[in-house]
Amino acid sequence: GKPRKKAFMLDSLFLLAKNGEVIIEKHWRTVVPRSVCETFWKEVARTMKANKVLVPTFLTTTKHYLVHTVYEDIFFLGVIGAEVAPLMVLEFFDRLASTFRSYFGKISATHIKENFVTVYQLLDEMMDNGYPLNTEPNVLSEMVLKPTILQKMMESMSNNPVSVSSRLPEATISNIPWRKKGVRYAHNEVYFDIIESLDCIVNSSGQVVHSNIWGEISCECKLSGVPDMILELSDPSILEDFSFHPCVRYNRFVKQKQLSFVPPDGQFTLCNYSSSREVSMPLYVKPQISIDEKAEKVRVNVMVGSRYVGVKSIQNITITIPFSKGLSSSNFTANVGKVSFDEISKVCTWTIGKLGPEVSPQLSGSLRPTDKSLDTFSLPIISVNFKLPKETLTGLRISDLKMVNEKYKPFKGMRLMSVAGHFEVRC
Repeated sequence: GKPRKKAFMLDSLFLLAKNGEVIIEKHWRTVVPRSVCETFWKEVARTMKANKVLVPTFLTTTKHYLVHTVYEDIFFLGVIGAEVAPLMVLEFFDRLASTFRSYFGKISATHIKENFVTVYQLLDEMMDNGYPLNTEPNVLSEMVLKPTILQKMMESMSNNPVSVSSRLPEATISNIPWRKKGVRYAHNEVYFDIIESLDCIVNSSGQVVHSNIWGEISCECKLSGVPDMILELSDPSILEDFSFHPCVRYNRFVKQKQLSFVPPDGQFTLCNYSSSREVSMPLYVKPQISIDEKAEKVRVNVMVGSRYVGVKSIQNITITIPFSKGLSSSNFTANVGKVSFDEISKVCTWTIGKLGPEVSPQLSGSLRPTDKSLDTFSLPIISVNFKLPKETLTGLRISDLKMVNEKYKPFKGMRLMSVAGHFEVRC
């Protein structure tokens, strides 16, 4: 039969600011006009609600497929001429974003503009003719040097970029491309973080309608030589839907439920996972929002409490309540924390901070309609944020960590944390 035609990856990439400015445009296979960005912004404007961008990740035009995602207020917009695996594009965007953070500290219009040369060099190394090429941070750091003030001054006075290495990194021809050769440390240490994020919807009765947990196991490795590590988890069955760093030997995990890997040097994400197990909510939120038609006002009462009995303390608690635009004249008070009300956006923000088992925070107040009509009033959806240190909601932890292939004994550290993702309470 006829040979199967390979689909192209990316034709072009645009980095866009929220005000519509095109910060970076890079073309690989063909030059796509900027008018394609206008099509994207029209969809953004059409689908935006309450200042939230709700445009679909994938859009279809007469000539192209558009794929986008947002990192720290910067839109990554990819233009594709033929059908490809959608997750491949998003995975490349994720690698690109993590590389920018590694090089520039954060992703912003200012940071990108200040490092135009480095950004284009990274794009040239990370993608070739529309296909991903070098995306390993260790390889990239040897090929494209991180920007410094002296380097920028030298490049401004010379036509030859001094940030590009003239030597091919040894890792590119190694069977372990994610790790550099000859790594040496005076103090050998490795740290693991397990961070779980809770997405849930709680109805007005306090019952959990939907919940899901997203977890990440990240690592900071400062080990000499080529260490071979075996990590055992307390309950591997918690990892229902997971993805590993390329260093993990997948078949061994499937057969023995062990994470066996030669780690990259420095910081990296070892594993991402999700779990739909039922877990106990760390806190409860009891809202009572009612309409007092005689007094022509909306009465608000919200109680927050910890479900933990003991020494566990929940931190960084923030309750956000967006009200209807027709309400004003608020007089909120709280027995714990600080309360603020934005008269323009009509959003009440209650910052509680730390919550122990002995405290029962309560918010109370009322709002009056601007037009003396409560017909258009709708009950708000409350957003909750929190941080629970030293605990994971699923109970996942590292039970054992062994290292072979090296004789020294490294220092090992582990940190656990749970945070709120999209935690909503319906009134």
